Amino acid sequence: MSETPTTEQDFAFSEQLETSRAADNYNRWVADQFLPYVGKRVLEVGCGIGNLSQFWIDREAFLGIDTEPACIAKFQERFADRPQVQALRDHVGAEGWISRWSAHRFDTVVAVNVLEHIRDDLEALRGWRAIVKAGGGGHIGIFVPAFEFAFSAFDKRYGHYRRYTKETLRDKLLDAGLDIQVLRYFNMPGLLAWWTTFVLLAREKAGGGQVGLYDKVVVPLARRIEARLTPPFGNSVVAICKV
Repeated sequence: MSETPTTEQDFAFSEQLETSRAADNYNRWVADQFLPYVGKRVLEVGCGIGNLSQFWIDREAFLGIDTEPACIAKFQERFADRPQVQALRDHVGAEGWISRWSAHRFDTVVAVNVLEHIRDDLEALRGWRAIVKAGGGGHIGIFVPAFEFAFSAFDKRYGHYRRYTKETLRDKLLDAGLDIQVLRYFNMPGLLAWWTTFVLLAREKAGGGQVGLYDKVVVPLARRIEARLTPPFGNSVVAICKV
């Protein structure tokens, strides 16, 4: 789960992502939201250190984009034995970014915990649509944090401009000309855990032990429940759009 702001500012995401690297159940749960729609040529915006990339680097071609040099370095080291996998430092809004990324002919864009970092999120969505369209069509997978009442000092510290609801994200997707196939909340207990940790207790980060316990105990149960019912709320919103 990496975030990709439009600036060159270093938010030390690599350190935060190391904490979630061992959250195997959660990472797999997130990845499974997108895997049925991931094509042969994949662009992951905000690849971080590859916690989610690992699930789709087996495709014909993969390019990961991130803004933090430490993330790119760790990613490249982690997947050095994969010749079809590349990772570059770049960002939405950089000069020529749409034409530069379009040249790879991607049929899939995945952006997990990225859109909330981008001041002009509509520009990003329109750009991703243009990139997939240039590749002949495909899908865009988006994952964003939910509900403004859960906005915390942690959000601000890591460069978040906003959190979303299904309705606010839907409006942005439609304004960008995207065909919405999936739009749902994700991780119901995560919203309570987030609000308690970062809003009520005002902590600056979640410890490895806390993350590990949530991953081993809560995630498997939450996943079974959310597979059987449509979550009325959650800590995140998942969207799959067709181009």
